[in-house]
Amino acid sequence: AQQVALLDSGIDPDAGFNVFPGFNYFLNTSDTSDVSDREGEGHGTVSARLVTEAFSGEIVPFVITDGQPLQLFEDQVSAARDSALSDILGRDDVRVIGITKASPGAAGSAAPLLPQLSDANKVIAIMAGNDVSSQPSVLATSSFNLRGVIIVGATDADGVLLPASNRAGTTQNRYVAANGLPSNDGALGGTS
Repeated sequence: AQQVALLDSGIDPDAGFNVFPGFNYFLNTSDTSDVSDREGEGHGTVSARLVTEAFSGEIVPFVITDGQPLQLFEDQVSAARDSALSDILGRDDVRVIGITKASPGAAGSAAPLLPQLSDANKVIAIMAGNDVSSQPSVLATSSFNLRGVIIVGATDADGVLLPASNRAGTTQNRYVAANGLPSNDGALGGTS
């Protein structure tokens, strides 16, 4: 079965998605339950819901964050991201990787294994980020030239870039925009 690996805050096990076992590299445990309470049901669960709108295969959750907005453990997030990518490199059924968490630890630096994942013919979707920037995150820009990498920005239902979303770029078939989610107050919102 084809699989999508989702690097985020986990997935609510009661959400009803077709989930294949992943790993929580942030806490070093097999429990991949969503650790975030953002968006009312958890950031990773919302990301999984968006994946299921276009994909019916298995989602493999990899928890790379504590789910909290304070971003106190970004070195640990970066290490968890890289451990998850190493795990994915050995999983032939994972065809698509969604790095849907755009905190500094997840997206603020290059990921050394992305070239190998690209060479393994995996599609890698990287969120542009939520820094209100005219450029995508460091992870996105450092991976731009790799085969199979797509940088994703967020728009509202009318195609207008959400206020907090970084611009994804302008190169066709490399940079795309997708409907994002506004924040709870409806004012901001972005790709992650």
